[in-house]
Amino acid sequence: MFDYRQSAEFLKRCQVNDGSEIEGTVCPWELNAGYSAREDLHDTLEAMYIWTRKENREYCKENIVLAIKYAKRKFQWYKEEDEPLKSYDSIYYLLALHNYLKFEEDAELTNIYSYAKDYLIRYFKANPIHHLREYSNPYWKASILGLVLNDEEENIEFLRKWLDNDRVLINPLLEKYHEGRGYQYPHDFLSEFGTKLLLMNLIIPERVDDNLNEAIPAGFVPRTIDEVSFNSSILYGLCTIKKSLSENSSLILNTIQNIEREIEGRMVKGGLKRGTYFPLNESWPTFFYYFARIFCDKLPVFDQT
Repeated sequence: MFDYRQSAEFLKRCQVNDGSEIEGTVCPWELNAGYSAREDLHDTLEAMYIWTRKENREYCKENIVLAIKYAKRKFQWYKEEDEPLKSYDSIYYLLALHNYLKFEEDAELTNIYSYAKDYLIRYFKANPIHHLREYSNPYWKASILGLVLNDEEENIEFLRKWLDNDRVLINPLLEKYHEGRGYQYPHDFLSEFGTKLLLMNLIIPERVDDNLNEAIPAGFVPRTIDEVSFNSSILYGLCTIKKSLSENSSLILNTIQNIEREIEGRMVKGGLKRGTYFPLNESWPTFFYYFARIFCDKLPVFDQT
C-alpha cells in the first residue's frame, strides 16, 4: 500500500541544506548517492506542494521554510523565463503556494501566486496550441489552473472553450515517443491521454465517454524513457472518471490496478526512478505518482480551510 508519509520523507533527501547559494532547492535526485546537487525550481515547487499538504505539514516544517526561501529568490528569474518553461513553472507556483497561503500569511508569496495565476489565465485566453509535449503540454497546465480556479470558485469557462476545440482521446499505446529536453537524459514524461482526460473530467465530464473506451490501455504502458511519470499521468486521468459515466468500469479498474502494482513494485523507501535506465530514485517521478494517488484515493487536491 502506498505510504504518503514515506514519499514526503524521501523528498527531504533530495533537498539541499548546506548553506550554499542553492540551499532550499530540491534536486531531481536523491543526494549523497554519487551525483552532485543540481538546483531545480519546479522540483522544489512540486515538493512544496507535497510537504504543505495536511498529511505532511507538521513533519516537514523546516523543509517548507527552506523551499520557500529558495522559491522567493528564484521569482525574478522565473519572471524572465521564456516559454514553454514559464507556464510550466507557473502551475507549480500555484500548486506549491495554494495550500500554504491558506494557513500562513505572506504578502510576498501572495504577490508571486497572483502573478503566476494571472500569467496562466492570459496564456490560455491566448488559445495555445493543443498538441504539444512535455514542458509544453497544455492539458497538464490547464488541469492545474482549473483545479485552482475551481477551489477558489472562479470562472473556468475560458478553459472549456479552449478544450472544446480538441476533445478526442488517443490511446497511450499510440502516442509517439518524444525526446524532449532533459538533464543527462531526454524526457518523455506526460501522456497526452492522461493529461487531457484529467482536464476533461474536471471541465466536461459529461463528454468523457465520447471515445473513451477505445482509448483505454489494458495496463501499464512500457516506454523507452520516463515510463513511471508517463503512466502516473494515465493513472490520474483514469482515477478521475466518474463511475456513473463509464461503460467499461472493469477495464478501467484493471488498468488502474495494473499500473499501481507495477509502479509500487519499483518503489524504494518512498522514492521512484524515472525508468530502468537512470540509477537514482528521483524527486519528480515520485511527485507525479504521489499526485496520481491523491486522485485514486479520492483525497482533496487542496486542503479545506
